[in-house]
Amino acid sequence: MVRGPENFMSRMFKEMQSKFNQYWSEYNLILSCAAILDPRYKIKFVEYCYTKLYGSGAQKYVSTSVNTLYGLFDEYMQNSACPSHAAVLSVATTKISNDKDDNNGFEDYETFQSARFRTQVEKSQLDLYLEEPSHVLNSEIDVLEYWTLCSLRYPELSRMAHDVLTIPVSTIASDSAFDIGPQVISADRSSLKSKMIQALVCLQDWMLASDRARGSGSMESRTEDDSSSSSDGDDDY
Repeated sequence: MVRGPENFMSRMFKEMQSKFNQYWSEYNLILSCAAILDPRYKIKFVEYCYTKLYGSGAQKYVSTSVNTLYGLFDEYMQNSACPSHAAVLSVATTKISNDKDDNNGFEDYETFQSARFRTQVEKSQLDLYLEEPSHVLNSEIDVLEYWTLCSLRYPELSRMAHDVLTIPVSTIASDSAFDIGPQVISADRSSLKSKMIQALVCLQDWMLASDRARGSGSMESRTEDDSSSSSDGDDDY
């Protein structure tokens, strides 16, 4: 609430805050997912920002963003025509293990080693990306170019990152961008028929055009008066 001599700004501030809250409630999830897919930020930076905004309640928003990102990645994996690198390596490891002789006295060790290797191999592309060290926070990086270069190492994740990072995010609420109803019809006139509304809009345009023409005409007459008075003055001399 604005108090003091700037009281007139209170209403403006409330309207701005209301519009921002509406915008933030609609877009904070996609913005946080896009930030996680930026190699400079990832989860830690998103967690830091949410902590600055919500304090102890930040973890709920962070979990929602991470779960949404993993759910989206699972859909991309299901729609992918090629098997993941983790699946290929897991199958190859299992085949090699089965081809070996089981009567060498080290069955327990091989089981232990294969289970540990399988755990590492079965990590998803998103897991491996998040485990990589983040880039310098303020470094100059073309994020789309970064994911293009990573397309061989993370094929499905790279495709998902390109789709997420190229989503156009409006600076105003989507329902306000194309809604001109309140500018034409007030709450008191919402019961008017369409023909009457069209007539009122046309009348308003004609009145504005008339005012503009009248204003330009008065300017021209004023200019002519000034020019005639200056000529008369010259004649006196």
